[in-house]
Amino acid sequence: EGDRRIRFEGMSMYKDEQGEGTETAEDATSAEGEETSGLPTVLFVMGANGMGKTTTIGKLAARLRIEGGQKVLVAACDTFRAGAVEQLEMWADRAEVDCYSPNEQQKTPSAVLYGSLDRALAGNYDTLIVDTSGRLSNNDALTAELAKMKRVIQKRLSIEND
Repeated sequence: EGDRRIRFEGMSMYKDEQGEGTETAEDATSAEGEETSGLPTVLFVMGANGMGKTTTIGKLAARLRIEGGQKVLVAACDTFRAGAVEQLEMWADRAEVDCYSPNEQQKTPSAVLYGSLDRALAGNYDTLIVDTSGRLSNNDALTAELAKMKRVIQKRLSIEND
């Protein structure tokens, strides 16, 4: 009773015979094969330092809004790098999408993520794109934070919303 499934979408790029990229996506369905509704798609963006995560998020948000007709929220969960929040806010303005940023009560990446999930659910957003701090796999503290953020997403999106 009240069980909600987290919607995961898999995207991949394939090259056709002419060498042009073709995007494919699996349909979002629950474990029973029923269409899920009311839950935002969460794109959790992670990678090494300086790889262009924030820039990619801004460009992807714009495409989802313009070409996909989606209501998009970006979450500024990179609370470690100086200027990261401001950079994502600038990209959100360019893309004409909303940005959820840290505040006095929510300063850690997981707290910002939780707040952005609340806003995404309350605001009926189609997609939440999460910007994370750049990290190498040998940075145990940042890697542990990613695991915590994953648990926040799973916990927050698996409960019934009244």
